[in-house]
Amino acid sequence: MSNILLNLGKKAEQSSNILIPPEQVFGCHCAILGGAGSGKSWTLTRLLEESAKFQAKIILLDVTGEHANLDPRTFHVHIQSEERLDSTINRNSHPVTAPYFEITEPDLCSLFDPKTPVQLFKLQSAIRTLKLLQCEPELSENGVFQKATRIKTHYDELIRLHEKTIGRPDSIFNVYNLAQQVGYECVEPCTAGPESHSWGELNSNEHRECAPLIQGIQELLNQPALRAIFNPPPTPSVFEALEKFITDENISILRISLTQLPSTHRIRPIIAGAIARALLSLARNGALLNSPVVLALDESHQLVSQNSMYPQIQKENYPVFEALAKEGRKMGLTLCVACQSPSEIPQTILTQCSFLIVHRLTGKSDQEIVARSIGSLNEGTLKKLSTLPQGTALISHENHSLIMRVHKPNTPPLSQGPDYQKMWQRPSTDGE
Repeated sequence: MSNILLNLGKKAEQSSNILIPPEQVFGCHCAILGGAGSGKSWTLTRLLEESAKFQAKIILLDVTGEHANLDPRTFHVHIQSEERLDSTINRNSHPVTAPYFEITEPDLCSLFDPKTPVQLFKLQSAIRTLKLLQCEPELSENGVFQKATRIKTHYDELIRLHEKTIGRPDSIFNVYNLAQQVGYECVEPCTAGPESHSWGELNSNEHRECAPLIQGIQELLNQPALRAIFNPPPTPSVFEALEKFITDENISILRISLTQLPSTHRIRPIIAGAIARALLSLARNGALLNSPVVLALDESHQLVSQNSMYPQIQKENYPVFEALAKEGRKMGLTLCVACQSPSEIPQTILTQCSFLIVHRLTGKSDQEIVARSIGSLNEGTLKKLSTLPQGTALISHENHSLIMRVHKPNTPPLSQGPDYQKMWQRPSTDGE
């Protein structure tokens, strides 16, 4: 019998607790599904609290701030912005950064969102040029390199010389010169005549096509809320926090708050993907075999849904959460996704989840997805999904299912709506 058991709830209409070994829940990915107000966040909190009683290693990406009150054996960090901290930030939370030079080039390109092949090519070329200027500062003219009519031979030689440095994701460059450098990349590939080893004049058509990209880069770099990415203060990065957490025996949960990052420009899913990519890299290097890690995603549809970035970036940047779902288990890295609708989770992820906790679902398409995921689910049980009371869920694992009433967590998530009975009370007045 397992020595470590998680007490999640009780069987419906019974007093016996449901005790589940952690390997059954997290051994091959877990999904917590349910519509708004069904108790999904409550269940995730209970699962985290039970796991924190042991030497667990769970990293929670919190995009809503609902889990700011998690306390026992939880280390809170938030990606810091210049905005005022609010109630979604734990009072003991530590600010961290997500430096642009610590994320992959495809992730960085995704932030700037090129719309055409020309925009993508010029953006990549500009990044490469700025990395070269860090290695060869004598080429720089006020931090940039104007290619028009310049000889290419020396530039190409230096690119080959510093190929390894330029190709590293953590190779630093001055991102605040990126917009200007994109403009300087818009040149004819070569001059006419015998001087064909030089770049040509400015290509006005390419420059015009890249104008929206240039403007978008400038707008992003000037957002104070993105200072932790583009102009990070000298505080630890979220990637350093990950590595420290994995080796700290006194902490079971690392909560990473993304609430201070803007919800625009797909910034949150891109940073979440960068965090997942860092964990997957650690797993592939064998760092998690003796200390398995669960990556928990609350409101996961905001982080793992299919994106609309330029297809070429998508091709280069294979969806990291799908790769994690397929590869992570054997390397000690698994997912726990909590979502309002199964249809919003890529099916390549959901089909890898062997443990499902399903709260009330009223959408027919969502119910059908659950039915396909749980092969043994009969029609009667399926119909119950639309009427499950708040805090009650269907648990399914390896063709076995039962209805569970989830225990109340010690620190309920901050997901309750307004109390209308209290808020709408008219003030008493004399004479009434």
